[in-house]
Amino acid sequence: MEEIYDDYELNRRANTILDTIEKTGAPVAAGGMMGSFNETGLKIAKGLLDRCLPDLAFIKSRVSSNDEIYLQLSDTLAVMTSGIIKMPVSSISMLANTSGFHSDSTNVQKMKSELAEATRLMSIISNLDLTPRARQTINQNLNQLNEAEKRVNKKSGGCYIATCVYGNYNSKEVMVLRSFRDNVLSTKTGGKHLIRLYYQFSPILVKYLGTTTSFRKLARFFLDKFINRYN
Repeated sequence: MEEIYDDYELNRRANTILDTIEKTGAPVAAGGMMGSFNETGLKIAKGLLDRCLPDLAFIKSRVSSNDEIYLQLSDTLAVMTSGIIKMPVSSISMLANTSGFHSDSTNVQKMKSELAEATRLMSIISNLDLTPRARQTINQNLNQLNEAEKRVNKKSGGCYIATCVYGNYNSKEVMVLRSFRDNVLSTKTGGKHLIRLYYQFSPILVKYLGTTTSFRKLARFFLDKFINRYN
């Protein structure tokens, strides 16, 4: 066992994280799973997060979010996991760009479900403590996810009010709201109606009120409360 921390328990957990990442990444890098990667890639990413996040949280509780080793572990986990997610997302994006894709409603719904799970996982990754360099990599992968969503959903944008309030479509807060949209609202008939109404009226609200401080403060107040409760 490599000596990373002087403390035995911290050292054990840090090594567990690195070993888990290495064991997960080796077969992916070798291309051994690529034959069925669209079906399994998101499950692999979820499993990696599920196994590593408890140990990462424990380390953070014993050191600090600015601890260099902790940040290295967090960076490594985030970059590896988002890289795994990027593979099926890229495949979906290319598929959605082919002729006839949107005529197969069953396949479109399947791709939407996979993108919803990708959004949920990327929301978790975005909330990790990261160095600027790792954050840049995550944002690049988020941009690719955004493009895939646009192609599959035939939309040029989304989360208008939230993006207006938080300033970035890839912000942590907007990622949480996107996850709620895709994993909760879109699975219910009433929720789908709400999504349609949101896309119909939110651009108008943002156009006429988005630059006013009072609107943005009020919207952020309620969105922050919802995000804290949903998380």
